Amino acid sequence: MKSNYLFQKKTMISLMLAIVLVLSSLGVVYAITTKEKLADEKEKHTTFEEAYTNTDNAVSKARKDVEKAEQELKDANEAYGKAEEKAALAQSELEKAKSNIENPLNNEKVKKAKDELDKQKKILADAEARLKKVKDEIAEGEKAVEAYLQDPTDPDKKAAYEEALAKNDGWADELDAAQQALNTIKTDDYLGDAQRAYDKALKEYLPEAKKDLEEKQKAYDDANNELKIATEKAKAAQENMDKAAKALLDAKEAFDDATDKLDNNNSSIEDLSNKQAIKFPPVGKNIVVKQGEKPLASDAIANKEELPKGTVYMWKDDVATKELGTYKGIVVVDYPDYSNDEVEVDIKVVSAAEEPTMPDENVVEKKSVKAEPNTGDNAMIYLYGFGLATSAFATLILKHRKDQR
Repeated sequence: MKSNYLFQKKTMISLMLAIVLVLSSLGVVYAITTKEKLADEKEKHTTFEEAYTNTDNAVSKARKDVEKAEQELKDANEAYGKAEEKAALAQSELEKAKSNIENPLNNEKVKKAKDELDKQKKILADAEARLKKVKDEIAEGEKAVEAYLQDPTDPDKKAAYEEALAKNDGWADELDAAQQALNTIKTDDYLGDAQRAYDKALKEYLPEAKKDLEEKQKAYDDANNELKIATEKAKAAQENMDKAAKALLDAKEAFDDATDKLDNNNSSIEDLSNKQAIKFPPVGKNIVVKQGEKPLASDAIANKEELPKGTVYMWKDDVATKELGTYKGIVVVDYPDYSNDEVEVDIKVVSAAEEPTMPDENVVEKKSVKAEPNTGDNAMIYLYGFGLATSAFATLILKHRKDQR
């Protein structure tokens, strides 16, 4: 029973020793204080704020570029529309000019001359037809007379003969009138005048029509060139618009990213600013200890009563008091909310025979002690402490079993 009791006691002592070793190694964990973290976040804040401002400006510029590209695209499309209308009109005018060459009667002057020519041709034709008609009637009358003389007994031939005799005087007058009208037409030569006027109109019109055709062809070619240029400009404006739109999307994405980083940084600053290490800064004080004694870290804090309940104090490094003199020591102040700070103080080591007296001004201003960042070496310290504890515990178990044997 006594042996078991001793074993349990030794086991508890070993476990406590292991815990002490682990807690001792924890001092290295506080490589970066809350205050230093806050300073680091504030330093980052400047960078994030600059990035936010730069990306915000980039978005504004990208918006202006898009607006400019939109206006350029609008202008280019309007120019294209006008060029297209101009080209269509030029094509219509060209086709009209070609038609005028193929059909001169489209010209009013030529058409008028042609109408007069056709009129005179019709007058002559009518006069000739009138004369022919009278001659045909006289020829028929002569046939009727000849037929009656050959057969006077035929009543039909007699009737035709008598009708021919009755019309004979009228035929003579009609024949003279028709012949005279035809002669007058030919003598006055209205038809010749009309033909010459028509030929003259054509002769004057065709060069003008050809010249107009050349001008319309040139206008058509120019309009097509303008349309081609307008098409290329509209295409380039569309491509520029697409690029500007993409640049705006990229700028917005960068701005959103910068905004998120700035918001997270602001949140971190706010969280750190609310930490107890910031709200309740520790104030260190210089201490005096006898040679060989281990001072308490809490004794080096002047305002312990003002700090939150549950605050823990420990030396960052082992305090050496074997030699007389004044040494620097760093107290790690660990708050209940897991924030922490460090205070550097003077530790005066006096001889054991000398009565420790506090210096006249033993309170020092609290100042953060710049430390190396936590690089992960702390994990080795944890493992080292845990290994010591495990080794001690294993040694006790083996020893206990050996004693039982």
